[in-house]
Amino acid sequence: MAGRIHAKRASGGKLIFYDLRGEGVKLQVMANSRNYKSEEEFICINNKLHWGDIIGSLGNPGKTKKGELSIIPYEITLLSPCLDMLPHLLFFLRHFGLKDKETRYRQRYLDLILNDFVRQKFIICSKIITYIRSFLDELGFLKIETPMMNIIPGGAVAKSFIMYHNELDMNLYMRIAPKLYHKMLVVNGTDQVYEIGCQFWNEGIDLIHNPEFTTKEVCNAYTELNDPMRQQLFEEQAKAKGVDDDEAMFIDENFCTALEYGLPPMASWSMGIDHITMFFIDSNNIKEVLLFPAMKAENKEEDFSKH
Repeated sequence: MAGRIHAKRASGGKLIFYDLRGEGVKLQVMANSRNYKSEEEFICINNKLHWGDIIGSLGNPGKTKKGELSIIPYEITLLSPCLDMLPHLLFFLRHFGLKDKETRYRQRYLDLILNDFVRQKFIICSKIITYIRSFLDELGFLKIETPMMNIIPGGAVAKSFIMYHNELDMNLYMRIAPKLYHKMLVVNGTDQVYEIGCQFWNEGIDLIHNPEFTTKEVCNAYTELNDPMRQQLFEEQAKAKGVDDDEAMFIDENFCTALEYGLPPMASWSMGIDHITMFFIDSNNIKEVLLFPAMKAENKEEDFSKH
């Protein structure tokens, strides 16, 4: 078995206990010198191991005098040393947890190592996505993927991120929402489609908003009466764009052309995966459900001046 050392305890000079953690599970390793070829080999390898190191052990299952399930190894290998996390710091955090939110969000790897409840949050998020996909697949919806880079911004009313494509020699916009692509697919007879993916809004950051977020988008044809000819509305939005309304959408000529071939009555539904996860884990902060939330750059010069 393999795992990260979260505790190391010596009982005399010939018996050492390790607490290993991995995949949210803790298991004790009970290293006894009598199971090694020599006492020198036992001392050599175990003196190299510290809190935070990742090790692999070969041995047999057994129990301690207190009845705790343990691995009794005859070989331990150092797989990856922990160079930055000092043993006394890990000991403190292991008992009291990593509480500072700034550190938790910037160094999520430490957060996940030391706070198992955080890992459970992201497992819940993964299971939510898996369930949604399974549910829609069973209903006959087709899972699709649409471009994240677009010639013009569209699909929703929000400020977009602009990037430059070297080969095409033009600006592209990170997608705000994929709705227009979904409707174009419905035009060709693909009546039920869904997509789970990232959207990008170049707007504020607060407890419920992050520039990059995950949504579930569904389109279902023949479920709602609607008028597919929206040209006048598009033109009005384009006029708003001309008077410096950053959130007004351009006219998407390709989408308008697709509508001319006939868009059946349809319904669409969008849901924020991050927000529904917040609901299930009872959190009011979106950063708690994002592995790597958007953060301001750290002021390194200020940090150095303090020291």
